[in-house]
Amino acid sequence: MKTIHLKIGSQEFAIRASFENGELTLRDEKGRDRQFKIRERNGELIIDHESRTDRLFVFRNGEDVWVSSHGEPYAGRRFHPEAGVEDTNDATSADIVAPMNGRVVSVLVELGQNVAEGDGIVVVEAMKMEHKLVAPFAATVDALNCEEGHQVEMNQILAHLVRIEQADDQDS
Repeated sequence: MKTIHLKIGSQEFAIRASFENGELTLRDEKGRDRQFKIRERNGELIIDHESRTDRLFVFRNGEDVWVSSHGEPYAGRRFHPEAGVEDTNDATSADIVAPMNGRVVSVLVELGQNVAEGDGIVVVEAMKMEHKLVAPFAATVDALNCEEGHQVEMNQILAHLVRIEQADDQDS
């Protein structure tokens, strides 16, 4: 079994999983296994577990993961606990990329604008879901490569951010 580490908000999870012949096995903290049969159809994952069937849309972009279940979107990020920090902690800049093919619904910032960590940058719609792409840290918008209504492709760079260095309590 492989351990997959996820961080959703401030919560961290370690999931033990194996996947073989369309069967997913997840092991909980008490060592109990749960079996799932997984099929894929038209970009949708169909998951059978006991007498229940769920349908999910899953989108990955590097370490970012978006899942839609029953019309509710969830976002998470894979992380590496041995590193102790997420990859963006030491970055001086970041690209905001399209998580999938879709359409830009809204550009929430302007070129040169300062944004805080978690501020929305661009909203992309794909498969009837809207995905708000946010700043990974306090930054200045250095480039905008999209406009509302534009079609975008997965991993297309939509904006470039440059980290704002935090000054020590200076009066402005």
